Amino acid sequence: MKKNNKAMHLFVLIMFFLFFSPIFNNSFRLNIQKKIFLSENDVSNYQILNGVKYDVAINYTVTRTSVSNQEYYYKIPRLNNRTPYSNLTSYTPPYQESELLFNKITGSNDDPHYLVDRFNNTYDLFNATLSKGDSLTFSQNYIVRLNEISFQNVDYDDIGEYNYSDIIFDLYCNRSVQYYNTSDEDLIYAYENEIGILKSDNPIEIAKKICDWIAQNIQYEIQVPERGASWAYKEKKGDCSEYADLLITLLRIGNIPARKVTGFVLSNQIPFKPNIGDVYTFYFNDSGDNLLGHAWVEYFVPNIGWIACDPTWYSAGGDYFNKIDYQRLGFNIGQWFYYPPSDNVSEYINPPIGYPTTTDYSYILKITVLETFYAQDYLPYIILGISLAVIAIGVGYYVIRRRKKTREIVY
Repeated sequence: MKKNNKAMHLFVLIMFFLFFSPIFNNSFRLNIQKKIFLSENDVSNYQILNGVKYDVAINYTVTRTSVSNQEYYYKIPRLNNRTPYSNLTSYTPPYQESELLFNKITGSNDDPHYLVDRFNNTYDLFNATLSKGDSLTFSQNYIVRLNEISFQNVDYDDIGEYNYSDIIFDLYCNRSVQYYNTSDEDLIYAYENEIGILKSDNPIEIAKKICDWIAQNIQYEIQVPERGASWAYKEKKGDCSEYADLLITLLRIGNIPARKVTGFVLSNQIPFKPNIGDVYTFYFNDSGDNLLGHAWVEYFVPNIGWIACDPTWYSAGGDYFNKIDYQRLGFNIGQWFYYPPSDNVSEYINPPIGYPTTTDYSYILKITVLETFYAQDYLPYIILGISLAVIAIGVGYYVIRRRKKTREIVY
């Protein structure tokens, strides 16, 4: 009987360890992190797979090098808080949870103005009159959590109907503009005849077919300046700007609102998994730069929200259709912005290069990893759990056999 009791105790201990081991705790945490969010401020069917919280410090200095006085005009974009609860970013999942902690400008003529443009991008707008040796400084500090967001498990039954009178169509669909020429007959022909789109396809199915077609037909080649969708289609090449332009234009031809997002990535490495304490320093000055500027796309699906795609990295084999990572800082959405003192630009220029012939300038972007929110890789725990389960079953079988034999002896 003592042997039976020991075996039973061993069985109970194994089962206790199995059910309260990290495999169950971590799988519970994983399910919480990977749950599908539904009906949240008209944003639904997305999953937060992973996340990283960063300290983001921006320091920009301009020093006048010429003798005479000159007035300088600046409009510098902020890192918007891009979540379902922000009044600036409707229908957007929590791609970028941003909090501005510090904002200081010295050397400007007047107090800076806070500006919101028609796309709800936000800016600090200021000017300064500088003499030789005078400096203007701009400093900001943010806490930013970037999330890896996936829309890869959307329930198509949840997709709603477009409201074509919504301002979204005026901003991101109805107008044919330079680089997004929706009236280009060649692009219209491609949409209707080359990509394989069916009348029964929903917006997500259409977007997938367009992304696949771009991946198969466009070769990556850096272009300066931006060339646009028509050029990319004709020449079958381009960089992230052209990839984004082409995807946006073809989506708009299909009456699907789409927009460009521009900013910086921390690395061109895929996959990218920073650790707490890692520091990334980027610079831009009159001697050179190491900034990794990038452009990607968001398209709008009713009742689902703005879905992010990176057609450039998707074409390179990355998992970037209806999915975006935690290594990109988005500064601007939309197209054709006023850029002081008098220009209009398709992609907003950040940092401002301004007046290179009369100034020395230095832009430093320092990013420090504060926290990581990675889904647990619990494969080792699964293997351990299976092993323990086999042992537990074996022990249980042994206990049952021993008890059976004991009963046989008694009778």
